[in-house]
Amino acid sequence: MPLIPLDDITEYAKWIFEHPEQSAGLQLGVALAHVTGTEIAAAFEAVTGKKARYQDIPLQVALERLPPGKIGAKASPGFKDPTLKTAAEHFGPWWSIFRVSGGNAGC
Repeated sequence: MPLIPLDDITEYAKWIFEHPEQSAGLQLGVALAHVTGTEIAAAFEAVTGKKARYQDIPLQVALERLPPGKIGAKASPGFKDPTLKTAAEHFGPWWSIFRVSGGNAGC
């Protein structure tokens, strides 16, 4: 999954707020790393000292654990908006891509 170091984001945010006359309208980019679940577990273990391991579970199992209902400010019961999606509809495609993008080797 592509991750961005928090230090990078904080430096960008700090600069933007300190230089509004220069940053207004700019499109900024940051570097990211495509990491595997195993790499995330190793980083967690290195930082916390607690044992960790990545265990890939079937996507459908994860999606079934997400809350039902549409996501959105207008997603109250009875509201019919075809553009709103459930958590599973948002998360499923996203995870399907990220789970195979480790090392940025493509899908």
